[in-house]
Amino acid sequence: MGTYAPGEPWTARDQMLLRTAQVMHAYAHGEFDQIHPVPVDFAVSGTFPDNRIIASAPFRRAVYGSGGDGSYVHTSGVFLATGRLGLALTAGAALGRAIGNSRRRSDAQRMSQADWRPFDQGSVFVNQYGFYLRTAAGLLWWGWDDLLECQMIEPGRLVMLGVTPEGQRNFMVDSDLAELLFATWALVRQPQHWQFLQRVWLIPAWLEHYRNVYGISAFDFAREFPDHFGQLS
Repeated sequence: MGTYAPGEPWTARDQMLLRTAQVMHAYAHGEFDQIHPVPVDFAVSGTFPDNRIIASAPFRRAVYGSGGDGSYVHTSGVFLATGRLGLALTAGAALGRAIGNSRRRSDAQRMSQADWRPFDQGSVFVNQYGFYLRTAAGLLWWGWDDLLECQMIEPGRLVMLGVTPEGQRNFMVDSDLAELLFATWALVRQPQHWQFLQRVWLIPAWLEHYRNVYGISAFDFAREFPDHFGQLS
């Protein structure tokens, strides 16, 4: 997210950053009861209103890892024809196999190299205990304790190390709520995280845009947090 042009409209992304600022301010000042719930159509673990969903937005998730073991199928079938034309066909078939094997080898090597690969997408729903990911495959719950590491790598993009049934896995999440996911996780799990201490969710360009749009009614989200601000009770 760069600078905003004069008169640039207020977007869904801006609204989610505002929601994030409001929620984190409420956590810091003991005003979480004033955060209104977001209605959902699925069962939420816990007791209302403590378990209420407070924000939702689309997300895309990628997983870090390889898609193969580097192996490939080598084709060595025999093709033999006779005569001048037959010799040409035989040579052509051999060349075709060599090209095919080279491509398969290259594809296998590429797939064996660890990188970010698309994993799933859908909607993310956040409450004070964690978040739900709704995808075409179903509804998945992540509690803050399921995440071992989190870091914002750019506005709207979070990298997290999570504990899954398959073991620890690194995920990259793109969402307008990435900042809220990070900030709430850090509040609960690691309030000394340097990005949390710097309040990375208060993006300077967005703060300026917010003040321009809301004018004198804009709230001062950049003011100091109380000294006791650290963990959810």
